[in-house]
Amino acid sequence: MNRTLLLSLLTIAGTGAVPAAARAQDGAAVDMTGMGIYAMEDSVMEAAGRSVARRAPGAAAPARAVSPAAFAYRPSQEVRRRNVAGFVKKLTAANPQGAGEIRRLVEDPTLFAKIDRALRGVGGRTDNAADAFASYWIAAWYAAHGRDDTPDAATFAAVRRQAADALGAVPQLAGAGDAVKQQVAEANLVQAVLIAATMEGVGRDPAARGRIAAAVRKGARASGLDLDAIALTRNGFVPTRRTGAVDPARDGAGAGAGAGAGGGGTLLGAGALAAVAGGALYYRNRARG
Repeated sequence: MNRTLLLSLLTIAGTGAVPAAARAQDGAAVDMTGMGIYAMEDSVMEAAGRSVARRAPGAAAPARAVSPAAFAYRPSQEVRRRNVAGFVKKLTAANPQGAGEIRRLVEDPTLFAKIDRALRGVGGRTDNAADAFASYWIAAWYAAHGRDDTPDAATFAAVRRQAADALGAVPQLAGAGDAVKQQVAEANLVQAVLIAATMEGVGRDPAARGRIAAAVRKGARASGLDLDAIALTRNGFVPTRRTGAVDPARDGAGAGAGAGAGGGGTLLGAGALAAVAGGALYYRNRARG
């Protein structure tokens, strides 16, 4: 059996061995959305929510589907250097005490090559903004439900089609050039790795996972995407009036379930990245100022 995408991302993030004391940090809560490290983040999140809503019974179908191939791009090392510098500047400004860990992770020159190898295991690529957003969207949904599953290739393919529809609905991205697509892709890939590091940082502590789940939900909702209103299936995300939680044994969307119970974490605006013992990364709540 291939290693899961999330496990691969955890390895990339360098968080495989986290001391128990670090995993049990009180108040660990995460804003996995709304970090604002690329300009169109809110627009993309809102479009993602609309793309799922169109799958409700009786909803009007989109005029035409957007092919994920429309968001492939030719990567530029110069654009990547600018992107990484911008990501690091914004993340370290939010939390200077975590600057060393942020730089260690985001400035790693092999980061995107490692992510690309992980994504190819489920049929994705780093040089495609739809694949990158699909990776982030799936990781955020799993984190919001206290799970660290990974999708199979069919599920990932379905979500990447939805991701393409969402990106295609954002005017700044429809017909965008390579540099814009690369910025969106790399921002989402960085956030996916941060999700993996955060989940690993709290280990199997159900209370901490519950706080993370609550914070992820609140952050996503603030950006226009209700993670409790969607469920992940092999056909991609579908609307649900329940909680968005799906039994993987029934729908085959993933394997294994996390321990997350409901928690009382709160989230006010963008989260500030902090470093904890063992090199794990997590977000503490920070009011937008």
